[in-house]
Amino acid sequence: GKSAGQPPESVPPKVKSKDVGVGKHPLEAKGSHCEVKKHSEMGCAVVTMESAEAREVVLRYIAPKQVSGDEGKKGERREITIGDHTAQMRPHIDKEKK
Repeated sequence: GKSAGQPPESVPPKVKSKDVGVGKHPLEAKGSHCEVKKHSEMGCAVVTMESAEAREVVLRYIAPKQVSGDEGKKGERREITIGDHTAQMRPHIDKEKK
């Protein structure tokens, strides 16, 4: 069984075949609880969760650490290691709604 605070079991994403060419990586994938798309302008992925509650659970699971960013500003970054890769996670803030 699952215990509280443990991440959900890994489910391989469903990849749309039209996005995969010879030697290319998929630009989007859909899983059981989220959808992942490569950002059109930046070198990152945008993960859309099935609900705001699911998003908060994932963000709470990874403890933030304090870092100094551009211009000496302090901020929080959440990092998780997946295989040989380290990914930064942060909530998306819609700049148009700010």
